[in-house]
Amino acid sequence: MKYKRSIIIAILTVFLFMSAAWAGNVDDGTALSENSTLEASDEPKLAEDASAIDLTKQENDEIVIANNDPQELNAYTSTYSELTDEINTGGPNIELKHRQYVYDSGDTIIFNVYKGVIDGRGATIDMAGSDITVFNMTGTNITIKNLIFKNINSKYGGGAIHFFDSGIVENCNFTNIKASGNGGAINCEGTLVITNCNFTNIKASGNGGTINCYNIEAKNCRFEKSTSSCRGGAVLSNDTGTFENCNFTDTLAEDNGGALHLNFGKVENCCFTNNTSLNIGGAISMIYCNINYCSFTNSTSKNGGAVHAGVILHANFIGSIENSDFTNNKASENGGAISATDLNIINCNFTNNTAKNGGAFFTEGDGIIENCNFTNNKASENGGAVRSNVLETTNSNFTNNKACENGGAIFLNFGKTDNCTFTGNIAKTGSAINIYSDSERITIQNSIFLNNRANAEPNCPILITEMENNITITFIGNNNLLNAINSNVNITVLNVTYWGANGTINTGDSPFIPVRSQNEAGQKIIVKVIDNDHIILNKTYLTDINGSINIETEITGDYIIIVLHEEDSYYTRSERIRTNIVYHIKVKPMTIKGKTANITAESNITQELIQGIMQFILPNGERINATYDGNGIWWALYTFDDFGEYNIGASYMGMNSATVANATIRINPVPVESSITASDKGYVINYDGTYSAILKDAQGNAISGEKLTFILNGKNIGYGITNAKGVTSIRLTAKILKTAKSGKKTLVVKFLGTDNYISTAKTVKITVNKEKTKITAKKKTFKKTDKKKKYTITLKNSKGKAVKKVKVTIKIGKKTFKAKTNAKGKATFKIKKLTKKGTYKAKVTFKGNAYYNKSTKTIKIKIK
Repeated sequence: MKYKRSIIIAILTVFLFMSAAWAGNVDDGTALSENSTLEASDEPKLAEDASAIDLTKQENDEIVIANNDPQELNAYTSTYSELTDEINTGGPNIELKHRQYVYDSGDTIIFNVYKGVIDGRGATIDMAGSDITVFNMTGTNITIKNLIFKNINSKYGGGAIHFFDSGIVENCNFTNIKASGNGGAINCEGTLVITNCNFTNIKASGNGGTINCYNIEAKNCRFEKSTSSCRGGAVLSNDTGTFENCNFTDTLAEDNGGALHLNFGKVENCCFTNNTSLNIGGAISMIYCNINYCSFTNSTSKNGGAVHAGVILHANFIGSIENSDFTNNKASENGGAISATDLNIINCNFTNNTAKNGGAFFTEGDGIIENCNFTNNKASENGGAVRSNVLETTNSNFTNNKACENGGAIFLNFGKTDNCTFTGNIAKTGSAINIYSDSERITIQNSIFLNNRANAEPNCPILITEMENNITITFIGNNNLLNAINSNVNITVLNVTYWGANGTINTGDSPFIPVRSQNEAGQKIIVKVIDNDHIILNKTYLTDINGSINIETEITGDYIIIVLHEEDSYYTRSERIRTNIVYHIKVKPMTIKGKTANITAESNITQELIQGIMQFILPNGERINATYDGNGIWWALYTFDDFGEYNIGASYMGMNSATVANATIRINPVPVESSITASDKGYVINYDGTYSAILKDAQGNAISGEKLTFILNGKNIGYGITNAKGVTSIRLTAKILKTAKSGKKTLVVKFLGTDNYISTAKTVKITVNKEKTKITAKKKTFKKTDKKKKYTITLKNSKGKAVKKVKVTIKIGKKTFKAKTNAKGKATFKIKKLTKKGTYKAKVTFKGNAYYNKSTKTIKIKIK
């Protein structure tokens, strides 16, 4: 029995020793715990339960290697040569033996076993920058699992794995891999099934930055910093692809598909962030798309992209995108979020996407939009939210979208709009919808159009017709239907609410075709009439159903009729002036130093109401909008490219005609800018101090030999000349500080400038502090019978010197005694009528003054 017990103890001792040795020699900071979890400090991590992956929080996920006993992996670092031997002699189902394999020599490992399995059990294969592929899988349906591949620089496609037929990859990490061909990490000539894998810093010079394959099924995978020099920044599938619960971050394709390039497929519950394509589809380029429950953020492309990401492009079949969000994506051409041939979009949100045409969605063919929200999207040309050929829109909201040209929300050819709301959209023409159709196949029903704003007609927004006793004014906008739509054909409306002449109007339950007219009803117009220098009318009117105002008035002499529409929720600001007075614009000549000029002009009409579109005209024909400054003065800041003389003209768009006097502006070289470096500082009021400032030019070079003036609290206290380092100082004497008094003061350091340097100034805060004081007092015992009880204290400043001729007090009980310090800072109190025996708490106080801070001292006085 004792013998058996000794054997057991010996076995346990050996086992514990081996375990300790294994733990002490683990490479790469990795360790397998009792629950079979691989934790690698320099590797990405995957979740144990694939279905439990949170796409927004994967940083803390773990790789769980199934069926792996950590004690069976040898901590000894092996070589690629030994790995080759393990594979060649391991049979159809291989379990690796070592924790790490580092490339030493040898060619690509070939594995030709039908349905063979290589289980790394958490092992790492570090190729140390080798230019070969790790595995060539010539067998069919081979499975590779529980492996980490890193540091590969392959001269072939598929830097880590090349499947010559179909293959399976599970629970693997791929890091820092480059391949000079298709598929940075994996190249598969058949169908690839991948689950629970991470790909980080992968690059291919061909297609598929990470993976190139014929078909692919991917689930619970993460692709980060993946780049392709061709198509498919992360993945290219030549036929079909299915992606579920995957993340794609910071991927790039120099051609199509910043993250994915597919022919057919399904993408579900995936996140795409910061993906870029230099051509089409910042995140995905796909022929037939089926996308559901995905998010696209900050992706970018030429077509099909938004703010920093393009999204879906060129679907030649009618695909669908459902239950997805598109935020801050950008396309330099068409479709800030989506560009397609034909596409259905259902239950999606589009926010802050931008493009040249179709800020959120661009379709060349047929489009269907259902239950979607479009907010703050923008197009630099047409279709702030959507540009489409044929579009059917249902149950959707368009809010605060903008087109710089036509169609603040939608720009389309044919279509139907049902149960939609358009609010706060802006465009030059067609604030909510712009229709460019040549057919009347357009219906809008059960919809609301409010607060959508278009430009007033740019060439002639206000028409003025004056008769002997009557003035007719017509306001022309760039919406010709329902104060929200511009169309070149008739449309049919049913139960549509819009802003009319007398507030909101509903078109009713019967279909009808509204009259198209750019004469805008319900617009506020300010009319001012000046006859022989007398204001005979100054009133605000509302345009009638024909967009007109009829005013009966009598004009006899020289007159000015001024009509103004202020910018509101529906139209931009516009003004028109009709007069029989010769209107003059005189540009003022000037000579300035520096390239930025405040160009000004004056007119002979000074009424404040005249604030129309005044422009300065440069010699090259460029026009600069001017700002009205009152009293007939106009101005505009402009920076010229070069020094010299410029002949400046002007025009006034609110007038039928005007005479203009041009002027010459001379632009001379500007003195160098200067700056003063000075900081806040504090001083004690009783002592002299020094204050310094530095003068430099705009490039940070010291300016020497120049005068800086110092002004304290509005009083000039002196100046200094800068030295070779641009520094000058001034003495702040105690007298100056006492004159300024204690507290925070303003010190201005001024440089008046010279021919070579522009003047500058710096304002800082100077704190003048009272000096601290200290009372020295000791406890004292008096006899009850002492007739003269004298008690002396000493008051000194912060430097230990006497504070002279100041009043101090001592309070003993309810009695207070006063004294004054002598030349040595001593003060003697004569204490009277203190005869009761006991110990008293006494407080000595110096209340402070203009130069010294308050101080106190508590002591005990005993009467015995």
